[in-house]
Amino acid sequence: MLFKPVNKKPVVNIEKQQGSFMLFTLIIIALLTSVSVVGMQNTIQSSRLTQSYKSYALAEQRAQAALFIAYNELNEIQMPSIADNNQPLEPGFYPQLLIVENKTVSAWHFIHSNDLWQDDNYVIVQKGSESSGGLSSYMIEKIGLSTNQRSLKVYRITAKGYGLSAQTGVVLQILVDLNKKKRQLSWSIIH
Repeated sequence: MLFKPVNKKPVVNIEKQQGSFMLFTLIIIALLTSVSVVGMQNTIQSSRLTQSYKSYALAEQRAQAALFIAYNELNEIQMPSIADNNQPLEPGFYPQLLIVENKTVSAWHFIHSNDLWQDDNYVIVQKGSESSGGLSSYMIEKIGLSTNQRSLKVYRITAKGYGLSAQTGVVLQILVDLNKKKRQLSWSIIH
């Protein structure tokens, strides 16, 4: 048996192509590019969330450190006094209540609402390097409580710590009774 050569024609005529393969390739590249862009956006968003969490955690640690420093200063504290403009005569030490525009407000609320946390005339600022500004600050209030038998030595310490930027801040408070060997009564995260 002899085989005859068969005249084979190409399956696809190259001369009649007119760019359909190129169009198909461009569509595939466009799809891959859009998937890559979505992936990059997710990565950027994850990075921002991580940075925000780190900044908040750092601010909380700095506020806790300021609370600890203030807590250790309570033995040396005297009765606080303030000037007419509600500025304390000794920075950072306040009575519990202040009179502001004929209203009675707590001292920490006055500091917080007027954003005086970086003003070392009003609070005690724990500074870092020259460029970073204040890392944390705190104030101590003498709580005006008394009983028939004794005067209570209860203080409220309010501290604010800053994160990687000045926009990230955490405010912490504790109540301390010195009559009970510096016993911490309570604490809370304010902001």
